[in-house]
Amino acid sequence: MTPRLAAVRAASRRAAGGTAGSRSARPPLRYRLLWPLAWPLRQYLRHSPLPIGKGFLIRNGLLPLLPPPPHTFVATLPGGGRLRVQHRELIGYATLLERGFEVAETRAICAFARAGSTVVDAGANIGSLTVPLAKAVGPRGRVLAFEPLPANAERLRENVALNGLRNVEVGELALGEQDGTIALRLADDPALHSTVAVFQRRATGEALLVPVTTLDRRWREAGAPDVSALKIDVEGAELAVLKGSEQLLRACRPTLLVEAAETSQLEAVARWLAAVGYVWRQPAGFKPWNYLFEWRRAA
Repeated sequence: MTPRLAAVRAASRRAAGGTAGSRSARPPLRYRLLWPLAWPLRQYLRHSPLPIGKGFLIRNGLLPLLPPPPHTFVATLPGGGRLRVQHRELIGYATLLERGFEVAETRAICAFARAGSTVVDAGANIGSLTVPLAKAVGPRGRVLAFEPLPANAERLRENVALNGLRNVEVGELALGEQDGTIALRLADDPALHSTVAVFQRRATGEALLVPVTTLDRRWREAGAPDVSALKIDVEGAELAVLKGSEQLLRACRPTLLVEAAETSQLEAVARWLAAVGYVWRQPAGFKPWNYLFEWRRAA
């Protein structure tokens, strides 16, 4: 391994919250005793409609009660899959608080993943949606999962193996509107890295240069299969991914699950997709930043 590659891997693992591939024994007793005592805090974080102060309470009240990396636990996913996660990462503590991570969104997009078809997971992270999608399309189907951070991609492959899946292809790269390289700005949580800007003041100040290509190119290289569902969660770069996917969208008309954290971002995404023939809705149970786009008419 070259010194540069070693440095990239080290930064990637720091950004992923620990050593990729680590396994943990049972958490120390103090954490197992503290978690039940935090019931009032957990109830407030889960049920209070007031968002103000929740980030502070999570960082300073909840996370210190949870085992740090490399401790992990295995979560059960919609559809029966399993996911190994760290307690203190967003997917981990959200799963513990809400008894699942974005369950409504997972069930919604999996309902559109036709058996035997191809689905795409852009911004696959460690596989919280990749695994349910792979089970939804079945052994005759295929998942094209893209994750640019090396440590996340390593954990993604491990979670695919944990479920015994053979229909997932992991692309360790970013998606955008052209080929080349791009700076991946790192966050203090492995779910928040971005090629645009890290949200919520979570940036570490570090960045990695990663390969980027268009989904249209990867789709053609895969044989231009029928794509029934496409999820895009790339922390602000969703429109760029869509612009690099226009041929696929016009040919296959897949149902889309798209994150748009800001109103201006949603407006830009919705305007561009409307020109391709899509309309959006937000089903019950969706997080405020997640939207379902369905093809309705010829553009």
